[in-house]
Amino acid sequence: MRSLDHTSYTGIKETAELNKPSFITDINNVYVQKMLHALNDIVNQYPKTYFWDFGTDAAYIATVCGIPTVGYSPAEEKYCHSPKDRISISLMQEVLEGYAAICAEIAGK
Repeated sequence: MRSLDHTSYTGIKETAELNKPSFITDINNVYVQKMLHALNDIVNQYPKTYFWDFGTDAAYIATVCGIPTVGYSPAEEKYCHSPKDRISISLMQEVLEGYAAICAEIAGK
C-alpha cells in the first residue's frame, strides 16, 4: 500500500495510507432506487450507472463504515484528479437540481 507524506497549511506533518478500496452499491438498494427515481422522474436526468475509474474518499464510507454509497457529480471523469480538473457551470447547475431532488425524495418530501 502506498503512503503519502503530507504537510498541512498549518505545518502539521503526517503520513497517510492511500487506501481507496473498490466498492459497489447494489442498484436495487432502496436509496439507490430513491435517487434514480428523483433524478429520472422528477428532474428528468438519466445519469449512467457504472463504476468510476478513480479513487474517492467514498471508499472509506462504503467499506469501513458500511454505508451504501454512490457517486453523483458534475465533474467530468476525464478531468478528475488531474491538473486539468474543472467543472462546467451548466453541469453544476444541473447537478444542484438533482441533489435537491434526491434529498427531498429520501426525506419523503
